[in-house]
Amino acid sequence: TGSFRARQHSGAMDPSALKHIAQWRDSLERACMFDSWGQMVEASDEYERMAKGVRQVLNLQGGQWTEEQQRYLAKLAIVAQSRARSAQDLSGGADENLTVETMRKLLPSLRHLHTTATPAFPIETPALKKQFSDTNFMPVAAAPAKAQQPPPKKAAGSAAAAAPTPAAAAAPVSAAAAPRDGGDHSDNEADGDHVASMAGGLLPRKVFSGTAVVVRIEKIKIKDPAQYIEPFFTVSFRDSSGAEFAAAQNTPPTKSKDEYINFNQDVHVQIPLEKFPDDGAIIFEFKHFKPRKQKESTKCWCFMEKDEIKNGSMPLEIYAKPTDIKRKKLHLLTEKPHYMHVTVSLSGV
Repeated sequence: TGSFRARQHSGAMDPSALKHIAQWRDSLERACMFDSWGQMVEASDEYERMAKGVRQVLNLQGGQWTEEQQRYLAKLAIVAQSRARSAQDLSGGADENLTVETMRKLLPSLRHLHTTATPAFPIETPALKKQFSDTNFMPVAAAPAKAQQPPPKKAAGSAAAAAPTPAAAAAPVSAAAAPRDGGDHSDNEADGDHVASMAGGLLPRKVFSGTAVVVRIEKIKIKDPAQYIEPFFTVSFRDSSGAEFAAAQNTPPTKSKDEYINFNQDVHVQIPLEKFPDDGAIIFEFKHFKPRKQKESTKCWCFMEKDEIKNGSMPLEIYAKPTDIKRKKLHLLTEKPHYMHVTVSLSGV
């Protein structure tokens, strides 16, 4: 079997690590989208969510990553946290070196973080240099070494300071001195699935004037449901030209399978129904993880057009990939009566 470090050098990566990368990338794309639209509260929330997810993974699963990857992730959490603060800073004290255009530079390198040659971190700002030092960085070991002696007890008032762990290096800096591990242990009891969902996924309910739309993804009927590993839906909102008009979201992966793959997840649309374009639609892409190819793959997709968005439950036809976001080339996945089942709830004025 070999050690995890050997598997890392051979180019293999744990499936859960690949899922984290995909979710962070999705979260960063949403944050940049909100940022470019001027929706600074939403952008700040997304940057914060991503930074928190990265720190949690470094705390709980740091040994799954190479030293270079840990350095990259520690820096990623720092700049995401910094941009979250800058996005809402109206005092003129925002870091002018960290703009939405700068944050977009992270997307190409983040896509390739799983490769053997870890990409260079593409951002360098004075704040990053201040908070992160390559010479004072202690990566999490891939496997714990046999202890030669008991760990030393903490000495009050000791002048010696240990090198920061990746999670500590990535922790946000406050005016008061924070503990080295970030100080907040309330989320450290979460398991890997919870950490993954924190790193990018469903967005919370948003309060606005107009008709709020909540779509509950209940289940999907598909052949051999047991074969799909960590299945989830990507939900996007597009007009007939393919342009996105609201923030896309990912459901958490599910393990509930019988004759259906069951989700029972609520998607809170981030704009009121009145702001949907007349040719707008909700696109549902069913995705799953392929260990052999080390990637997520789209199996099939469904959609719901604006005039179909009404209170109640409804079945949606399932179409074969590739997803046609313009909805012009439609081919049923199967001739059998298989459907995706959703329930729509409308509320508000």
